[in-house]
Amino acid sequence: YKMNVVCTEYIAELCKKYAIKLVYISTDYVFSGKKEIYMSDSKKDPINYYGETKSLGEERIKNILSNSVILRPTILYGFNDTGDKNNFVLKIVRKLKGGEDVILDNKRIKYPLLIDDVARAINNIIMHDKKGIFHLSGHDAVTKQEWGNRVAKIFDLSVENIAGKDMKEPYRPQKVTFDTRGAIIKVLNLEEGLKLIKKQMETA
Repeated sequence: YKMNVVCTEYIAELCKKYAIKLVYISTDYVFSGKKEIYMSDSKKDPINYYGETKSLGEERIKNILSNSVILRPTILYGFNDTGDKNNFVLKIVRKLKGGEDVILDNKRIKYPLLIDDVARAINNIIMHDKKGIFHLSGHDAVTKQEWGNRVAKIFDLSVENIAGKDMKEPYRPQKVTFDTRGAIIKVLNLEEGLKLIKKQMETA
């Protein structure tokens, strides 16, 4: 709450005071996933505390600022540098290379979105002085098990050690699908994104 609501409100007040544009990175967790598709103006209905606090952060911004953007991305993946924390893709690669078993959820559907595309979207927002609420989503609807299998394929690793399991996470949306018509930018599909990450890792 302190991070997503209190700090967000404080930053919004500073942006108002100094006439600064605010781009707020929100989340698809402001939705429950019970609807078939979500528009940028769809009613929010978070089902966990994280989603609730991000939703409240959005409301604080809308109440304070007129010159702002709320960007809701789907689940993120990507590569920054060799000091990256153990994110999803790196975790899969490291475990498979080490011969470890990898158990991944095979029920919830996610739309992996490359961080490079998020950066390009934010640049587009700033360069064209956009305002309002925008959704940004990956193309591919996959479970984490399917995602892990694709990681293994791109990195030339065996999928034998990857197993699927229903992690039974009722407190997380089962599937949040965004309407991507009129998207800010054209994003890479999952295969393209994973190939880019592999290249980035090889040249890091």
